Amino acid sequence: MCELLLFSIAAYAMTTGLAAHGASTFQVSLNRLAVLSFFSVALALAQGQDTAVLMLGAAGWSVLIGQRRDFTAGVLLSLAAIRPHIALTLAIPFVFARRRVFAGFLAGTVLLGLYSLSLVGWQGVLAYIDVIRDSAVGGQLPMGTLRMPNFLGLLHRVGYGSGGERAFAIAAWMTWVASIAMFSIWWASLQSRVSPIHCGLLLIGTVFFVPHLHLHDAALLAIPPLAVAVVRISGSRSDWERPAISMLAASLFLSAAGISTRSSFDVKLAVAMLLILAPLLNDLRSQHSIRQDA
Repeated sequence: MCELLLFSIAAYAMTTGLAAHGASTFQVSLNRLAVLSFFSVALALAQGQDTAVLMLGAAGWSVLIGQRRDFTAGVLLSLAAIRPHIALTLAIPFVFARRRVFAGFLAGTVLLGLYSLSLVGWQGVLAYIDVIRDSAVGGQLPMGTLRMPNFLGLLHRVGYGSGGERAFAIAAWMTWVASIAMFSIWWASLQSRVSPIHCGLLLIGTVFFVPHLHLHDAALLAIPPLAVAVVRISGSRSDWERPAISMLAASLFLSAAGISTRSSFDVKLAVAMLLILAPLLNDLRSQHSIRQDA
């Protein structure tokens, strides 16, 4: 019940911009339902995962970025530190642009870290680090790597997961670091022009490049389409509902991937990713054209 409440709050936050710019109550409610029925959200609820905390932090961060409330956006993003590799991917590029986001993230993470330490003590912290180390280098824990919807999972499926698991893990973590560097360079070139569209692309890149992520944490993919919808309706565009429709279609492909065999898993996953990605690339191209004309 607590997870459903947190997901509902996230869905509410993600759609407030729609209501503020004239969408009807019915339209806003449909968009909120689309978030809550997104396959990975439903999967997280069914499995009792703590993805809702991650989703709430990332959703609040995405909304507040668009409102230029950078420090508060960073504080909310610190909730995503429940998955530290995901949180770091989303936070580090802001060292190079709109630094108040990173400052807020750092402040929130320190406070949450101290609170966690008071609950579990140093032994609990060390045990958590052991779990992270196992996932990083292919330890003995059953990580279900073959079903991960990310780069590491793709490597295992291509290599069928036999032998070289450690090499796969090292390659995935190196690629993750390279992706952070790539987004940081991009952010440095954008500076104050970092927008919710860019953050949506960062979220999609994060889902693919982080070295440990399961289908339930792909709930983050529900955030970019709503960010695009808010940007479009604020610009009085009539096609603002299309990103949500793309999200629903992506949800169907994700659910198909969830029950598919290994041979078709990546095809369905790729289609889902492209459906989420396409509206963002379209709007990014439009933003670039407007700046060139200006």
